[in-house]
Amino acid sequence: FDIDWANITTASVEVYFPSSNDYSGALTKNVIIGLADFSATQQWFTDQQEYHDFADHPEDEWVTFTFNLNTPSFVANPDNGATPYDRNDYDMMYIQLGSGNHVDPGTFFVRNLVFE
Repeated sequence: FDIDWANITTASVEVYFPSSNDYSGALTKNVIIGLADFSATQQWFTDQQEYHDFADHPEDEWVTFTFNLNTPSFVANPDNGATPYDRNDYDMMYIQLGSGNHVDPGTFFVRNLVFE
């Protein structure tokens, strides 16, 4: 089913970055919440919107990230809409932690993912 954004304005999540991870290489403390339409195509990553924070966050404590859905950090295809309110076909959300490098191992903890 597609997501109805009518009464949703923010997305928030709490993330814990353990100091036991090795952040000296490609592993980062990036946080991304993304929205996409997976039902239309398996190439969903060509038309998604993302909200991200790429700062160097503290380790060994819970950090809360709150994103305003009116202001995506990245829009893959602006012709299809600049915010989720311009669309009625998003049916997938995702969280990405630790960068897109799939080689460096890392452990992260997530709680309280909330859309409100």
